Amino acid sequence: MSSIRFHVTKEGIQNLTVEEFEAIEMATDGDLKVYRVRPALARFVVDENGEPVPHQVAMRQLGQLSLRDMETVIREFGEAIRMAAVPKESGS
Repeated sequence: MSSIRFHVTKEGIQNLTVEEFEAIEMATDGDLKVYRVRPALARFVVDENGEPVPHQVAMRQLGQLSLRDMETVIREFGEAIRMAAVPKESGS
């Protein structure tokens, strides 16, 4: 699998449309519709320096994945969303 990097932030998640979030949620639950989830994933693709990749380039990168690799990406992306959405514990 070619290396695809994501930068997932709480703000990025909050900027998803309901439809995009729903597509990601359904995919992480096993109902993968690539045509629905790929545009949402592309929003978070970054290069090796952590810089955002243009949307069309990210779409092409994601489109080059095998279905097996896409399933892995969805699983890892779902975990990244959960980690970004959960507030960090304060030391107090």
